[in-house]
Amino acid sequence: MLYEEKDIIKNEILLNDKTTEVQIENDEFLVNIYPNPTKDIINVEIDGIDTPNTIYLYNSFGQLLIKKENVVDKQLTINLQEYSKGIFFIRVNNAKHSILNKVICQ
Repeated sequence: MLYEEKDIIKNEILLNDKTTEVQIENDEFLVNIYPNPTKDIINVEIDGIDTPNTIYLYNSFGQLLIKKENVVDKQLTINLQEYSKGIFFIRVNNAKHSILNKVICQ
């Protein structure tokens, strides 16, 4: 699956050099992904929405690697050890929002 411009929500992206984390805000919906870049583990924190989320992990070719449905946890850990180093995309979807973020695995 390749991404189209309409699929990507353009939001303010806040970069923090000390923790190299990325926060993406959309009204009351906040997704925090860290560390980025990473060597193997990505933490995804979701705040502000109590509805179930679906988490997708794509490689740089747009191929779906992981799909986790009905995620209600506020924090999720994704292990990238079994995949080649490179660029990945994490999408967080729920009934109202869809946020896509790039993650680098070194």
